[in-house]
This record gives sequence, C-alpha cells and structure tokens, in this order.
Amino acid sequence: MNTRDKRNCMLIVTLSIVLILCLMLAFTLTACNKDGEEEIPPTHTHKWDNGTVTPPTCAMAGEVIYSCEECEETMKEVLEATGNHSWETTIYDKDNHKNVCSTCGTSNLEEHDFDGNIYDSVDKLMECECGYSVTVGDYYSYKVNFECDAGITLLIYDTQDYSEKGVISTVAYARDGETGQLSNSGKGEVNFEVNAPLGYKLSAINISVESNAGYEDILEPNSTAKKNTYRITKITSELTVKVETEIEIDYLELPVIVINTENNAQILDKENYVSCNVSVRNAEQYCFEEEEAGIRGRGNSTWQMAKKPYRLKFNSKVDLFGNGKAKSWTLIANYCDQSLSRNYFAYSIGAQFDSLEETTTTMQMVELYLNGQYDGVYLVCEQVQTGKNRVDISEEITDEEGNALLDTGYLIELDGRAPSEGVLDYDYFYLDDYDYGDRAYGFSHEKYYAIKSPDNDDFADLNLDYTEFVNFIKGYVDTCLQTIVSGDYNSVKNLIDVDSFAEAYIVNELFNNKDVGQSSFYMYKDAGGKLYCGPIWDFDISSGNCDFNDTLYQDHGSWEYDCLWAKESNIWFAYLLKIQEFQALVSSKLSSYKDAIADTISQCVEYVESCSQSMERNFQRWNILGIDVSPNSPEMVAIKTWQGQVEYLRDWLLNSLGYMLSIYCDEQFI
Repeated sequence: MNTRDKRNCMLIVTLSIVLILCLMLAFTLTACNKDGEEEIPPTHTHKWDNGTVTPPTCAMAGEVIYSCEECEETMKEVLEATGNHSWETTIYDKDNHKNVCSTCGTSNLEEHDFDGNIYDSVDKLMECECGYSVTVGDYYSYKVNFECDAGITLLIYDTQDYSEKGVISTVAYARDGETGQLSNSGKGEVNFEVNAPLGYKLSAINISVESNAGYEDILEPNSTAKKNTYRITKITSELTVKVETEIEIDYLELPVIVINTENNAQILDKENYVSCNVSVRNAEQYCFEEEEAGIRGRGNSTWQMAKKPYRLKFNSKVDLFGNGKAKSWTLIANYCDQSLSRNYFAYSIGAQFDSLEETTTTMQMVELYLNGQYDGVYLVCEQVQTGKNRVDISEEITDEEGNALLDTGYLIELDGRAPSEGVLDYDYFYLDDYDYGDRAYGFSHEKYYAIKSPDNDDFADLNLDYTEFVNFIKGYVDTCLQTIVSGDYNSVKNLIDVDSFAEAYIVNELFNNKDVGQSSFYMYKDAGGKLYCGPIWDFDISSGNCDFNDTLYQDHGSWEYDCLWAKESNIWFAYLLKIQEFQALVSSKLSSYKDAIADTISQCVEYVESCSQSMERNFQRWNILGIDVSPNSPEMVAIKTWQGQVEYLRDWLLNSLGYMLSIYCDEQFI
C-alpha cells in the first residue's frame, strides 16, 4: 500500500468515527429534556385516573372525563340520560291527569286509572292515584260508539225527552229511559237523531250493530217522537253502531250563511263585536268555510225587533258573492217589511242610474243560520263607508310633510239621531239658518249631519285638530244650501253634482221613502270635488208600508193624498225643486229612465218569486204574516200571504211611477 492509499484509508476511518459520534449525540439529545432528564418515549402507555364525573339526568346525557397521570391526554365517556323522571301529578280534566317532571319540565297526559277499586261503599266512589274521583256509574255505564257516513250528523239525546237537550257527538252512554241517570242494570237506552248536511235530505237510513249481543232492539222513527230518530234499548255491554245513509240534494234557492259565535255567545248590543266564524255555502265559487270575524247588532228601531239585523266585520277582507273584497258587511233583517223585498227593489232600481250605480250597494238574499238556529232570509249589503269597493273617495288627511289636508274626502249623513249618539261639532254638526215653514212637513232634527268619514279615531296619533275638518265640511255644506236656497242654478252646479241629486230624488220619491227627510240620507265629497248625493239607503218603511205620515197609495189603487213625500220632507230636495232648471232635469231623467224602472220592477218580482221556498221557511221561523209589526200600515196587515205582499209592492211602485210621470212629465204610464 503506497503512501496515498494509506492516507485515504486513514481519512475514511476518521470520517466513520465522526459519523458514529454524531449519531450518538443525536440520540442523547432526543432521549433527554433540556435539563438533561430522559423524555417519555413515543410508545408510552397512558395511565388513566378515576375520572371527573358529570352525572346524567332524566332528560340530559352525562359524561366522565379521564386524564393520563403521566401526560396531558384526556378521554371522554358519555353517560346516557336515565329517563327516570321525577313526576309530580296534577289533575287536568275529567279524563286525564298531567305528569310534570320537576327536574326537566317534561310533561305528558295519562288517562285516569281507577283500577275498579271502590273506596267509599256508601257513595260508590273510585279514586285515581292522582286524587280524581268518579262514581261507579260514571265509569262503568255502558258505552255506545257510533260510526256514520261523512257529512252525517248524529244528535244524541240522554233520555226520551226530545227537547233541545241533545249534543252533537259520536259517543253515548246508556241511561235510564225515565230518569236519564247512567245505568248499569241492563235497562239503559240511547236515543239519537240522524241529520243530513245543509242542502241535502235523507232518502234512506240503514242502522246495524257490530255485535248482536248487548242490546235488545232498535226502534224505528215511527216509534219515537221525531222523524229520523231512533232508540237502542236495553244496552248491557259496549256496542258499535254503524249508520249508513243515502242522501240527495234538497235544492236550496239561496246561498246560506252559517255563523257560529265563540262559545255560542249572544249578540247583545250594537257596540261590542262578538268573535265568530262565518261560512258561505250554496254559492258556487264564492263558498268558504269558517272565516274569522266579529259580529254585532246594527240599526236603530230595527234592533229592537225580534229578528235582529247585524253587522259583520271579517278579520281579513272577503269577497261576498262577487261584490268585491271588504271587511265590513251588513245583514239586513227586513222584519217589518213582510215582502222581504223593498230594499232589494230600491237598490236594484238605484243601480240603473248612471250617477248612483257606483255607490248603490250590491246585495244578495241569503238564508242565515246563527249558532245552529235557522234565522230566516236576510239581505247582505255593503256597509255604508268609504273604500275602494264602497264610496271611493280620498281618505288622506295629511300631505307628505304631515300638514292637514282639509279638502279631502267626506261622507256625511243627514241624521236626526246624531245628538243622542255623538258630540256636537265633533261627531256631527248643526245647521239652523233655513226656513221650514213653507213646506207641508218639517222635522227639526233634519238639521243634524253626522260625519262618517274622516273618522275621528284616525286622528288619535296625529298632531291635528279634528275640529278643523268638521268646520271645513260644515262650511261647504252650508254654502251649498245657501246657494240652493238662492236659486242661482249655475252656482249650484259648481258646488253639487245635480245629476246625483236628481236621480236620488227620483228613487226616494218613487218609493215614498219615509226616512229620507230625517235619517239615512247620505252625501259625499271627494278631495277638491263637488258634493254628491248617495249612497241611497234604507227603504223598509216605504211603498205604503208605514202607518204614519200619510202614504200616497192606499187601498190597492186609490190615490188619496196629493203629496210628494221626498220633496216635502227633505230640505235638499225641497229647495232644489223650487229651481226650474233642476225640476226640468228631474223631468228629463224620469222620462228617460221610466222603461228601465218598470223593467227592473218586473225582474225583481220574478227573482223573489223564484225564491218562494226560502221565503216560506222565513215565515215558518217568523210567523208574522197578517200581524201588525210596527210601523206596518193597515193595508200591510190585511195581506195574509207573502205572495200578496210582493204583488202589493209591485202594484204600488208601478202606480207611483205613473203618478210621478203625471206630475213631472205630464204623461201617463201604462
């Protein structure tokens, strides 16, 4: 080996020794901490302590957290919820008691469990563990379960007494037929009546019992006091009775409104709404079920009558019979109008006139069921109020800066009752500068005007003086009347819409409407506009149906009084008709509309006669034909049939039309 080879060999050995020393140093550093102590090797096995326990509850899971004694590692073990509630029991109702966990608040209902143990031998009482007690009879009386076709209603009676003691149910308990007491003696019975849905009638009934044991007989309707009423006798065990029926349509001529108040509450006054739900049936696409609403009384003298008028206010807008969506609607009873038709005829005729068409109420005759009782034929009308589908005028009372808009929309009513119902120069205003002495009739209270819109309730949260609005419309109405009295027709036309006044006059005079001079005479003014007459309203005491302020047409054809009532009793018509140009306008319109009026009268007669079955049901409910219902005239009382009342109304209106034509148009009407 030469010198170079020796040096290379020595270099290799040296490098090898250095490498070995480096590896030894690295191992030493890995195995020890900074203080020179040995580190736990990565293959170390944890040594767990006993753990920290969070115990579970009845509804929530618990846990145990373990820690390694030699390192910082931890381990969690989940403990499932125990489900062991700490129940506290309270009585909930006659069938159940409520269990509430005092730990987690979980609750449930359980049926009472009496275990059949009698603890009071005298009163025969059994007690559930919750403390609720029943008699043996209450718990063990034989039970009859009913299954019936969809839509069929069973009215179940406790005893053979068929007065209104029944309740709608599908379960009954056997009771003694004479005392009505629950029976366990084998002599109990159940009485029930099978009823078809509204608008249908039963054509066949088949009753079967699931088991032939446990009863003696089923008695047919001819053995009991009511049609479609049955009795299951001598019940000795629990039964299931199946009632199968065949029903057919019993044609209803009119739509039906069904109203049920909350808890069958009575409607006691005209101020307070009673919560209710409303259903409409037999009205094609306008049917609906159980819309939430409120109902209260309405009207003045009519509210004192047996058949009550009502106002409905739905929680949300509804479209009744295609007449536009709104919340408020009226149910007009027409109790003192034994034709049930005067309002229907008047609104039908009013809708023929161009200037009255938009504000004349839509209407629909209906049959009303209130809290399960049939209440007769009513006329559904719009509430007289402002709105898109009502009197469509501005309801804005402030501009964008919050300033008062005095020249806004107004709806007012000539109303003699205003002083008894409101505050002067707030709810109503008073005008007393006009001479009534030159007219045959005059009412001091025709000087009062109730303000229907704007509603003073709208001002509650606004920094506005409502009396400024009252003074504005009062001033405008006063100016209109002064101008009319002056006879300046051109100025009158700048202030009022003469067409609407002329047409409203024709309708009121045609019907000889007794209210027009003292109440229900409406006028409205839109923002920046003229004063209009309308909507026309309230015609039940008209057309000869009144025993005060002598009517025009008496005794089926003899005209005894030369009196145009609307002209004589209403200040607006009285002074307008003193103006030759306005009287000429009335003459022109009457001549132009006479055929439409006559045709509408005939169409109304045809319609109401097509509803004769509904009308007959109304007078079965309210047996007043031929009876004086104030303010009926003697002529009305003398007519003993509904058909006769309608014929009288038709003849009265046609004669009245002829009379008006002779006065204003110098022509005869045949």
